[in-house]
Amino acid sequence: MFASPVAKSAGEAISLPSGYVQMKSGRCLFVLPPENHRVADDLADTCDEAFERIHVQLDMDGRGLPKDSHLEIRIVDVPGNMAAISPPGSPPPPWSSAVAYPYYNLIILSLHHANGKPVENLDVVMEHEISHLAMREILGDKRVPRWFSEGVAVMQSEGWLAMKSSRSTILKITLASREKLAWLMPKQPTL
Repeated sequence: MFASPVAKSAGEAISLPSGYVQMKSGRCLFVLPPENHRVADDLADTCDEAFERIHVQLDMDGRGLPKDSHLEIRIVDVPGNMAAISPPGSPPPPWSSAVAYPYYNLIILSLHHANGKPVENLDVVMEHEISHLAMREILGDKRVPRWFSEGVAVMQSEGWLAMKSSRSTILKITLASREKLAWLMPKQPTL
């Protein structure tokens, strides 16, 4: 899920609630409450591997992974806490449990959904959001339709089996009612 594109001003920092700690792992900086440090430990290897793999997969012009590329992953317990650690003026949608802010190289993940259920496969959710950041980095100001961006992110985070399953499901729905899929293909690109 992409958040509103708010350009980061030079030197602008996003304030954090007191008590959050930082844990660095390769290109990934985790920012989270200290009681959730095991989450960062569990995600650290996946983050570095996914970051490099996704950039390589999207590197169509052969320029390679920028040496100074990095990302920050902020983790909260519930979605209601995401707005407090989001860029100013860009709160995530209330239903979201993960959001990417490409202009900040920032991902915010919640450990729970808005309904209170734990987020399963947080590593897959993180990879999905890394894909959004990488695509924006590679595309710059060029825009692509949301369905394309989401499809690439699903393929990169869940793999081709998920795409095959999704395609089969979409085909069944399409045969039943094309109108039900209109939300997947907006008239205006939204990336």
